[in-house]
Amino acid sequence: MNSGEFFGGEDWSGRLSGRATAAWQELLSAALYRPWFDRVALSSLVDWALPLSRAWAAGLAADGSAERFLAQLPGVDTALPLTALLRRLRGDRQRYDEAERTWRAAFFDRAADRADLADLQRQRLAAAVRLQTARSYFLPLRLATRLPAVRFEIATPAEVGQRHGERLANPERAFAFPDAVPVPEVSAGYEDRGVRHSWLRFAAPTMAGDVAWARIAEPAAQSPWATLILLHGIGVDSEFWPDPRGFGRRAAELGIRLVQPEGPWHGRRRAKGFYGGEPVLARGPLGMLDYMHAAVVEAGMLIRWAHSRGPGPVALGGISLGALTTQAAGAACAHWPEGTRPDAMFLIAPGGDFVKISLESALPRELGVPAELRRHGWSTDRLAHWLPLAGADQAPAIPPARIVAALGSADEITHIPEAQAMLHRWQVPDDNIFVAEKGHFSLSLDVHGLRRPLERLLYLLRTA
Repeated sequence: MNSGEFFGGEDWSGRLSGRATAAWQELLSAALYRPWFDRVALSSLVDWALPLSRAWAAGLAADGSAERFLAQLPGVDTALPLTALLRRLRGDRQRYDEAERTWRAAFFDRAADRADLADLQRQRLAAAVRLQTARSYFLPLRLATRLPAVRFEIATPAEVGQRHGERLANPERAFAFPDAVPVPEVSAGYEDRGVRHSWLRFAAPTMAGDVAWARIAEPAAQSPWATLILLHGIGVDSEFWPDPRGFGRRAAELGIRLVQPEGPWHGRRRAKGFYGGEPVLARGPLGMLDYMHAAVVEAGMLIRWAHSRGPGPVALGGISLGALTTQAAGAACAHWPEGTRPDAMFLIAPGGDFVKISLESALPRELGVPAELRRHGWSTDRLAHWLPLAGADQAPAIPPARIVAALGSADEITHIPEAQAMLHRWQVPDDNIFVAEKGHFSLSLDVHGLRRPLERLLYLLRTA
């Protein structure tokens, strides 16, 4: 199948109805996914989604106790009855935990022959969605009072230096693999309409006691001709929601293996007391550097695994924070063992200036991140000191002709001028750079609008 067929009569939204689906996606792309959408999305995120998530995370940590719940929300005082709400949330969490335990036993503990794996996945996902949507329980509290959006725990420059100073002084070892590389364990799988679904896990190399996870979707009837490892953005708990766009199915129909990792502090890896991805923002530069260290090394291990499974080329891609991680991995792979370099890179909403993203981007600015950074001793120069570990601006160790980037002309979060300048310094061909009249969120969500860059990526993989 050639690259032009990637969005053929259908797109990644699945088998809804051929031309009707394509027309609907085109309408969304033309009318909904425009810069105005980003302004609404940013306001909704800052004023509603993140405060509700903050309360939800505090509620999970409180384990039914209203006193413990309010202790995690400084300045919040309410006469609303919280005990029943928190007990309901605890019940949702317990139901998910039970579904997850049953799921793991069937998929990883060799009980698969006694279970309907597809049904167990549906049950686990239903429990996960119920737990995620329990954020709505806190809507009356949000209407009654203002809730914080982030639980800040900004580390000082001295603390960051103690954690990452040695890595900064030894750039060739900054993203080094451990001496004993954990072997990914692949689960049992099931087939559904021509797609084989399975998962893999391995001990997280840089985060003691944590486990790295990834979901795999691949053709059931043939070997995939290529692999795409796609890294998500901040706050995206993809394993806890259904995939309405059907990424895995569409990739499998094209003969591609799609690997979708769960990033550190997301999904099953959520840190206690935080919502998915919150520590990246809450801990300031330490959060970003810890995340990048873990996610980059894990991406390298997934590339290595994909090459070992074969056949065919392996592309590493990402959206937003996932794109920043991909950028860092592209540079780090120069020092990795043979077989761990991607054959192509796919960047959706990449960033070119870690300092500007931290201090001037719309989302951190609206959340009050710059003020918190300054309060804890962070200046522009001190932030810039850590650029080599943040994945910003270092040229990848793969040919620039095998890098594809999609950018939004109105992106106020990762800043398109700096990203464009970075790509030009890397000498990425103009044919591989696609700029749409979109902002950060509208670009990331508009699958139809990504048609041309995705077709270009497939062409590069076919000719790798």
